[in-house]
Amino acid sequence: MSRPADEARLRVGLVCEQLLRPAPGGIGTYVRALLDLLPGSRGGPTDVVPIVGWHRRSTLRSLSLGGARRLPVPGRILSESWSRTGRPHVDEGLDVVHAPSLAFPARGRRPLVVTVHDVLFMDFPDAYPPHGLRFHRRALARLSSADLVICPSRATADRLSSLARPPGRVRVVPLGTELTPSPQPGRVLADLRIEQPYVVWVGTLEPRKNVERVIRGFVEAVTSGPRDERGLKLYLVGPPGWDRGKAAGLLEDRGIRDLVRWMGPQPRERLRAIYSGAEALVFPSLGEGFGLPVLEAMACGTPVVASDLPVLREVAGEGAVFCDPTDASSIGEAITRLLADDTLADSCRRAGLLRAAELTWERTVAATAACYREVMEEAVGRSPVT
Repeated sequence: MSRPADEARLRVGLVCEQLLRPAPGGIGTYVRALLDLLPGSRGGPTDVVPIVGWHRRSTLRSLSLGGARRLPVPGRILSESWSRTGRPHVDEGLDVVHAPSLAFPARGRRPLVVTVHDVLFMDFPDAYPPHGLRFHRRALARLSSADLVICPSRATADRLSSLARPPGRVRVVPLGTELTPSPQPGRVLADLRIEQPYVVWVGTLEPRKNVERVIRGFVEAVTSGPRDERGLKLYLVGPPGWDRGKAAGLLEDRGIRDLVRWMGPQPRERLRAIYSGAEALVFPSLGEGFGLPVLEAMACGTPVVASDLPVLREVAGEGAVFCDPTDASSIGEAITRLLADDTLADSCRRAGLLRAAELTWERTVAATAACYREVMEEAVGRSPVT
């Protein structure tokens, strides 16, 4: 006997391999929000089955993944196995499978939902290592097998839909944040030896993130701006990427290392304090699918300097001052403009807080659960669920 999908308690297999990476990044934050909030989501009753490669059970327990379904493929090669063969299959005993990145299995008997965070590998192929570029291109070619694709921004959805073989259904579900302004960031900043005043950059040190121009623009703002900004520091927060490029050399430069410091990745509570204590987030990325640090900074009451890109205008709204990410001088001028104009900074701060209040993980998760219901309703129409 069939049952209406909107009354069923769905059993969703969520690929959680991103959480096993040394630096899970923004996708890891997204996966954790889905894992934690889906069971109680107002989008409908949902049971989540984490899906991972073969890892030690102790490792999984340490990440609250003790009940995960372990596949018979080592985690380090699971994505490549899916990319090349689509195997192993994962949908046994599930209603829906959700891959929150381009690492996804072949569609089996159950609906497949895939989140595409960006297609920047099409626009910036030189910003990816050769094996990464091959992986992403194979994934894009396989994407038409998905029942539904989720994109975090309209800009990303439009770019995806402009490609030669777009998937049939694309839904825009913005990312969210749980962060709020830290009432007393001083203790965390002192523990980290962060000196105020400062601006902060957050991300992975890799070419697309434009760290070299961030550093050069900041130094220009400090040393030659119309306002004396001596004493201002720049802190870079995030893991090393596949290629730190010229940024690594700049960090060792005698004239720069007293102004700029790389902090490495930081846990969420520390990151909240770092955002909250900063004069601004500087985020002139060359390309983004969403730009989660922009939202996180705004949620902490911190104004933003961001690339003048459609996606970052979509996310930040009036909470940012925009710059040309290809021009270090433009980045420096935007930093100087924001820090020299208290009225502008306050306006960005207020607008950012209002915008961030619209983009919560609860809303993200509810909209994602609605996507599961959508594909399940279609599946029920084709084949009764008993």
